[in-house]
Amino acid sequence: MTLESLLKNETFTLVAGGGLLALGLSLIQISPIKINPWTAIGKLLKKLLNSLGRATNGDVLVKLDEVTHAQKEAQKNWKNWRFA
Repeated sequence: MTLESLLKNETFTLVAGGGLLALGLSLIQISPIKINPWTAIGKLLKKLLNSLGRATNGDVLVKLDEVTHAQKEAQKNWKNWRFA
């Protein structure tokens, strides 16, 4: 029998196809690949919202940094202050 005649034989094709399917499924079962598409979507959404928030509140963040720096300086000065 030649390969062409085997491929034309419906029984052989079904058995070979079932065997390949069984082999493929056992490989998947042996080494499962865990892919969670929701994680990727969540990370992308987080980046998008983070950049949108920074663009919207950029001036507020700059002012907050200034106030934080001033507060740290005041705490440093307060620690050096001594009561008589």
